[in-house]
Amino acid sequence: MVHSIDKPTIWDSNLQTDHAWHNALARWLAVTLALLTGIRPFEIARLKRQNLDLDGLWLAVHGKPHAIRLAFRRVPILPELLPFIHEMLKTRGRAASSSNLIGLCGRDGHWRAAEQADLETILFEASQRAGLPVVPDFYSLRHRFRTDMLASGMSEHYLNYLMGHESRGPESYSVYLDRTSDDLVVLYQPMARQLAIRYGLIECDEQR
Repeated sequence: MVHSIDKPTIWDSNLQTDHAWHNALARWLAVTLALLTGIRPFEIARLKRQNLDLDGLWLAVHGKPHAIRLAFRRVPILPELLPFIHEMLKTRGRAASSSNLIGLCGRDGHWRAAEQADLETILFEASQRAGLPVVPDFYSLRHRFRTDMLASGMSEHYLNYLMGHESRGPESYSVYLDRTSDDLVVLYQPMARQLAIRYGLIECDEQR
């Protein structure tokens, strides 16, 4: 999908190059976050710049509003994504909706925060133009993340935390309890990096 940034006009041929490039970056980042973190579409759409800890390589993700225990969960991100996130924040400038990480530029040149409906369009276009496998909807990328991480050896315990799941019953636990951050990063980083390489999101020679 990297070529969607290199050739932004394949997405928006009717926009100025810089605006088309911004939209291509926003689309790439939205799909990448879904594939590599498993966060929900609405969580991606409302992710705000103040939720990013770019020094610590974490996203603070606000889960379902009706959850029994409301909280942000800390989801690690790959360092290879930092240049793209920084560029996204820079291109947003001081736009009215600049507090949202994922935003799109319209034909009128105005920025707006991407909504969940936009993500479905983004996914369809990514499947058609960027070579991603076809899936029925954006939420399916969340299931793909779970399948990929389980196949890589991630435990259910940590995976439930990453995805914001709650367990119930006599032996239930809350995924919002504190975790040992270092342990989670050690587990997550190599698995997510392999997924990024597999899906063509980063080059093989970037593997550490």
